Amino acid sequence: MRVAAVGWVSRRRNPPDHRGNQALNRAGKRTAFLPALPGYDKMEEISWYQSTTTPKRANTTAFFLYFGKKDSGQLLPIRLVVRYYADNWLFVTHAWAKVDGVKIDVPQQSQTILGWERDNSGGKIWEWSDTAVITAQGIEAVRRISEAKDAIVRFEGRQYYDDRTLTANQLKAMREVIAAYEKATEKAWK
Repeated sequence: MRVAAVGWVSRRRNPPDHRGNQALNRAGKRTAFLPALPGYDKMEEISWYQSTTTPKRANTTAFFLYFGKKDSGQLLPIRLVVRYYADNWLFVTHAWAKVDGVKIDVPQQSQTILGWERDNSGGKIWEWSDTAVITAQGIEAVRRISEAKDAIVRFEGRQYYDDRTLTANQLKAMREVIAAYEKATEKAWK
C-alpha cells in the first residue's frame, strides 16, 4: 500500500505516539526510528514513518520522504512524495531540481496514463508523485537534494511550469528520514 500524498492524515487509524518520538508497532513493541512519527495500516500491517515536520495535509506544495516497516520486520524502500498545490492546474508531467547550480532528475512515478496523480477541492488543486526510491541513480539524486544548500524544484506542466524553493526544514526532514532508515537497516542507504 502506498501512503497517498493526499488525505494521509484522514486515512490514519491510530494517532502518532509522541512519547520520545518513538513508535509502537502492532505488538506494542517500541521501535527506535528517530525522528519519525508513525502511521499504522492495520490491513497491510505496516507502520509508516516520516519526519515530524512533514505536512500533515495535502494543502501545501511538498517534497518529502517516508518509509514503512511490516509487522514481520521487513523494511520497505524509502518513498519520495513530490506534490504541487495551487489555484490552477499545471498538469504536471515531470519535475526536476536545480541543486547548488546542478540539474538533477527527481525520481518520480505515475500510475496513470495522463501523468501524475491529480485531485481538486474548494477551488484548489494538487498534483503529486509518490514513488519508491530504489535505483542507485534515484538514491543519489535524493541524497544530493537532501544535502543541498540551495534546491529549487521545477514542476513542468503541459504548457506552463512553476518553480518552488525547498526550505532548510524540508531538506533537514529528508536527511532525518534517511538517517532513520539507515539506523533501521544498520547500513548506508545506497
